Amino acid sequence: NLRNGEINNKAAKNALLPTLDLVGYYGALGLNNNYGNVFSSLVERSNTDRGAYVSLTVPLRNRAAQANQMRSELEYRQNQLNLQQQKNQINLQVRNAAFALQQARAGVESARAARDYAQQSLEAEQKKYALGASTSYLVLQQQSNETQAASNYVAALSNYEKTRVALDQVTASILDRNGISMEDAVSGQVTHLPAIPGLQPNSTPATVGAQPAAK
Repeated sequence: NLRNGEINNKAAKNALLPTLDLVGYYGALGLNNNYGNVFSSLVERSNTDRGAYVSLTVPLRNRAAQANQMRSELEYRQNQLNLQQQKNQINLQVRNAAFALQQARAGVESARAARDYAQQSLEAEQKKYALGASTSYLVLQQQSNETQAASNYVAALSNYEKTRVALDQVTASILDRNGISMEDAVSGQVTHLPAIPGLQPNSTPATVGAQPAAK
């Protein structure tokens, strides 16, 4: 849009400038209403009609052209503003996604530490119970805490992966990170498998061509 606006703005400005035309013509005339010899006269250069003239047009107070130029200038500035707004929006999205990823990474570390602490607490409570210094209720309570901490750790990992994908999306790097080639998509020929965890290759052939009829 910005490039189109530049072209339109240039055309609108040119419409306000003077125009100089150089016109030339060349032809043949028939004599005594005999038009059958026009073509031969043209080739032989007899009875030709030729000439040239210069035409200069100077626009004076061309209100329509001035209005078009102002409108084109305003549209161009609006396109510039829209471009800057899109840049600011993308920049904000990337910053927010990067900050969310940092928070998610910190959440994973915190959840891992809580899980490890819950496991150690459970092991300690089980040892105390084996020595008769604890009760089954306290052991079950520590088991519940350990299960909840493990669940929180899995949820933190899932949230981290989601925020990482969101960052790849706003930075337009999600295809490269997963090894997805647009050239393969256009050609229909898969030259290499995407680097996606858990991806299994298709058992069918990569390409299916027309097979000749059996005779």
